[in-house]
Amino acid sequence: SDRKYVVDESVLPELLAQLDPSIRALEIDGARTFRYESMYFDTPDLVCFHEAARSRPTRFKVRTRAYLDSGACSLEVKARDHRGNTVKERIDHAIAQRAELTDAGRDFVAGYEHPGRHVARLEPTLWTAYRRATLLLSADTRTTIDTGLSFVTTDGRSIGSGRWAVVESKSMGKPTVVDRALWQMGHRPIS
Repeated sequence: SDRKYVVDESVLPELLAQLDPSIRALEIDGARTFRYESMYFDTPDLVCFHEAARSRPTRFKVRTRAYLDSGACSLEVKARDHRGNTVKERIDHAIAQRAELTDAGRDFVAGYEHPGRHVARLEPTLWTAYRRATLLLSADTRTTIDTGLSFVTTDGRSIGSGRWAVVESKSMGKPTVVDRALWQMGHRPIS
């Protein structure tokens, strides 16, 4: 299960100090934080946003995610299958076209029952950009820490997050050492 926390960046050194020094951080070519950009697609009446806000079983998400340091990009669909299980799948997407839903992308989205109903109306809606660090806690648990978050609407309105960071704990059910440390510091997960 995934648990998300929004914390002031000033909390991060204290959090990291509480963790076992043997915990590994993802490192590529000497770097431990990586630049991401995502473009979220939604309908003009914001079906994705409203269904997520109401936790509807039909909620879905369509986005491109660009890994700016490597130049890789993918198109992702996150939806529920007919049994109610969350399914997240991706296909390669040209980084130069990360702000658009290509014909191949629309065909991919059309393969999902509920997102497919809306595919013709999906349009670019929100850019997000951030730096991500990943901690590998064990074989099946990890934590991501996103900092430097910014959000830009397609009409150019920009929202900076100030000094907020998003910490996401990803495990197979039980709370991780990061969850317990954050709880001890008075932070609770948010939806």
